[in-house]
Amino acid sequence: MRTSAGTHPFPAAPFHAAMIVVPLLQARGSIKSFRPHFDVSGYQDHYATFGVSESASAQEIRQAYRRLAMKWHPDRNRDNVAAAERAFKRLGEAYQVLGDPKQRELYDATRLRQRQRPNMNGFGTQEPFRSNVDPFDAYRAAPERGKDLKAKVSVPLETLVLGGEIEVRLNGLATCAACAGHGRLDGYVGCDRCGGRGYTEAGSVCRKCDGAGVLVRPKCNLCRGTGMTKQKQTPSVKVRAGMPSNATLRIRDAGEPSPHGGPRGDLLVTFSVKPHKLYKLSGLTLTANITVDFVTALLGGTAQCEIFGRTVRAAIPAGARSGRFITVAGEGLKHPRTGECGDLKLRVVLDLPEGARKLTKEHKEILKSMFEAAAARS
Repeated sequence: MRTSAGTHPFPAAPFHAAMIVVPLLQARGSIKSFRPHFDVSGYQDHYATFGVSESASAQEIRQAYRRLAMKWHPDRNRDNVAAAERAFKRLGEAYQVLGDPKQRELYDATRLRQRQRPNMNGFGTQEPFRSNVDPFDAYRAAPERGKDLKAKVSVPLETLVLGGEIEVRLNGLATCAACAGHGRLDGYVGCDRCGGRGYTEAGSVCRKCDGAGVLVRPKCNLCRGTGMTKQKQTPSVKVRAGMPSNATLRIRDAGEPSPHGGPRGDLLVTFSVKPHKLYKLSGLTLTANITVDFVTALLGGTAQCEIFGRTVRAAIPAGARSGRFITVAGEGLKHPRTGECGDLKLRVVLDLPEGARKLTKEHKEILKSMFEAAAARS
């Protein structure tokens, strides 16, 4: 962590090691200005990062850095690029400190002071920087998933009731076909500046390869190094019978791919219903018409109708008027996952018999007197 001249990253604690160590080193002439590459408040053990002792020579540290940089180079860990990038960055931060004699001297002095100071901020006096935990364990965590894709699709009512397949039009990210999602052309080459050593003849870290000794291939021109390109897709989605309107179906691993080699995201499809001339659907409740003849509507009885290939019978109460709704419980849609059944709402449509147009005057008088008598009794 670099800071501007005259500032430092340490918290304002009266007995912080830096407040004592830095003036001593400046007085000895070891350092002229304080521009640390590390934040001691984080207590990152750079020696543990390289797997070397505190007495390791500069050559041993360079060799450890070069070996680990090669191991954790993102181009060599394409199955987990995100973890490799984080580990590679940590190696660079550690080498910035231990690879610079003055920075290393300040770092060592601060570590020594931390061991000698009383227990503060939750740290004990025994080797506060040492740990049995592998410093790269955190970078081996599973990479993040790809993003979920969302789509809204208008489907025929028959598809939701009976089931079927639909095509979903998407315009999302997909793995780049040119570089197979790596973002770069295949492979890597040795650094031509340092000859693959990772450091120059003067012993400093090679700036061209950052000490790794290798150079990754150029970025892919098609995806510009992202490993992903926008592509139009039309995946087929299976709709199970009984899918309610406005329901959202989740299709696992059908979303965008992960840019870091993790699992794909999911595809979430929300269904809306296209208008139907005979039926309406609201959730699991299906609405339809049922034709009832004049006598049944007058006296009561049963009537039947066809609903998507199945026959449904309904009890018609006496005196049922045209436009009245009759509910048949449990005869709507059955949810494919929960098993919940909706209702069927039938709208009465009165059907006068053909003979009604051929009634004689006598028949009409009989009907009229009959209805007048019924009205008088009510």
